[in-house]
Amino acid sequence: MKGPWWKYKCDKQEQTNRTRLSKTAMADLPALLLASLNPESRKQAEQNLNALGLQHGFLSHLLRLVLDPAQDHAVRLSGSIYLKNITKHRWEEASFQYSSNSQS
Repeated sequence: MKGPWWKYKCDKQEQTNRTRLSKTAMADLPALLLASLNPESRKQAEQNLNALGLQHGFLSHLLRLVLDPAQDHAVRLSGSIYLKNITKHRWEEASFQYSSNSQS
């Protein structure tokens, strides 16, 4: 353990709070995916999905949701499309960073 013990304790508490927030937010994922299919609520749902997408473990949670046969078909379909889009977007970002680094 590096640094003072209280710094370590604060970091652990912050990490625990973030995990709790993630679990609560991830529970809303099916509703957000359904809302993203509705033209009236699509923009707000996509903004919320993008915010959730930055959280650690989001993609694995989304994949579990998509593969769960007990989930509503529309949720699974919307989740599949969102998973494809976010993967494509991050792949393009990584490719751009790689090409920028190799040209330097």
